Amino acid sequence: MEKPTLPKNEEERLNALLEYEVMDTLPEDDYDNITRIASQICNTPISLITLIDDRRQWFKSRQGMDSEETPREVSFCAHGILNQHEPFIVRNSLEDVRFKDNPLVTGAPHVEFYAGIPLINPDGFALGSLCVIDNHPRDISEQQLNTLQSLAKQVVKLLELRKTVLQLERAEKQLKVTNNDLKEFAFLVSHDIKSPLSNLKMLSEMILENPTLQIDVEGKQCLDMMSRSAQQAINFVDDVLNYSKSIHFLVENKKIINLAELLPVLFKELTPPAQIEVQFTTELGHIYSSPVAIKQIFSNLIGNAIKYNDKAKGVIQISMQEHPKHYQFQISDNGKGIPGNQLEGIFSLFYRVNREIQSEKSSGIGLAIVKKLIDRLGGEIKVNSVLGEGTTFDFSIKK
Repeated sequence: MEKPTLPKNEEERLNALLEYEVMDTLPEDDYDNITRIASQICNTPISLITLIDDRRQWFKSRQGMDSEETPREVSFCAHGILNQHEPFIVRNSLEDVRFKDNPLVTGAPHVEFYAGIPLINPDGFALGSLCVIDNHPRDISEQQLNTLQSLAKQVVKLLELRKTVLQLERAEKQLKVTNNDLKEFAFLVSHDIKSPLSNLKMLSEMILENPTLQIDVEGKQCLDMMSRSAQQAINFVDDVLNYSKSIHFLVENKKIINLAELLPVLFKELTPPAQIEVQFTTELGHIYSSPVAIKQIFSNLIGNAIKYNDKAKGVIQISMQEHPKHYQFQISDNGKGIPGNQLEGIFSLFYRVNREIQSEKSSGIGLAIVKKLIDRLGGEIKVNSVLGEGTTFDFSIKK
């Protein structure tokens, strides 16, 4: 018996095989269907998908064979992978000096005929073979060989698909770990930033409210500015955290949301000035979506309509239309409006309109959160505004 030699690229070949994480896995119908077809086409009692590691040939799929593996040194397929470009055919092993005393020939399963096609991955490594076996000498037609070659390519495609799925699963796990680490880091950093800011704000307010301290007008103005600046920084940190978490809102369970109940309560929670009212110009219905995401969207848009309304009588109008594939919403106000040359950038992170005037009111994050959430919900948002007259946001949510 002649033992098979090792391929010149054996170490790289073994590393390539390991990437598929397929050795010793359970049977799968997709592979079994291929060996079944191979046996039928070639009219052989045995067909195998073999994978060759450093010490054995293991059968990912087998027809007509009881054992799950055999030693590499007696393997016909281990010979076959040495020449990657041609089928390996043994028409009569009893007359072949390489195999006539092979235990797989002299004993079960009595391999007297063998035809194998190397399984070549895209990087050019022979992982094993698709082979057919008979227990008497015979020949194989060109048509049968062509079919085996086509089936061998399908085996490689299945293995590549398996590797791709494994890579995606690993990437997904790593992404979850990274996201969790980032969330934890964000909370730690926000705590470290907000704590001294809160202390600074509290200290300045305590000084201002202490009647025993003699502070002139200019000093009080400085302390008041310090308090407002600290609060602005605290709000900014909160907004950044909300933006970083907004994508996670959508992983929560979706529910049926009664907007007729939600939006009036939300408006009150935003504590609008007495001169601003909200009008629901259409009947508000039920939608099936993420409650946290929906509340975040409306809270930002309604909040902006309140914040930037400069009219003696402020009006916010909200409407809803239901379509076969989406819900359409419109939120309009009669506030300051947005300059036409700035409409394109308002959904960008940290973008502020009239930043010199509004720097204490806006972090430039709220509308970026709105845009991201609506995108994740399969919708779109558009804005139309007339300076001095008001702004209208139109957005959709996919059903």
